Amino acid sequence: MIDRGFAGTEFPEFTIGLERGQIRLFAKAIGETDPRHLDVDAARAQGHRDLLAPPTFVVGLAATENTDAMTAIFNAGGDLRRLLHGEQVVNYFSDAHAGDELRIGQVYDKRDGELEFVELETDVTDAANGQRVVSMTSVLVFNNRQG
Repeated sequence: MIDRGFAGTEFPEFTIGLERGQIRLFAKAIGETDPRHLDVDAARAQGHRDLLAPPTFVVGLAATENTDAMTAIFNAGGDLRRLLHGEQVVNYFSDAHAGDELRIGQVYDKRDGELEFVELETDVTDAANGQRVVSMTSVLVFNNRQG
């Protein structure tokens, strides 16, 4: 069982620098051919300050960089062997540049603790101006059924 005192835990904001090489590599890996993701001059010609990160790049980057949250969930009693990904909601507000803030939502359970749900809420903002880029809610399910 996950310690209920864990609900509402907040982690400090941290900044992630998006690098051109990372964006190009990701764009090529997903088969993206839009020059805004591959060529700085093409991106600037279309009004972007630099290479535009594909939307899924930001989601993946935020998920992989939020290791403090996952460590905290496991330290609070979440068993990695029983973890399932339950739901993902992503809202896009603007183009991606940098910045990330993570907040752990509520911990709640269903079926007398057989299933526990942890909501991870993540906001990605542009570090230069504070503008919201992406908000995400991930629901992790811990199957505590015995047998």
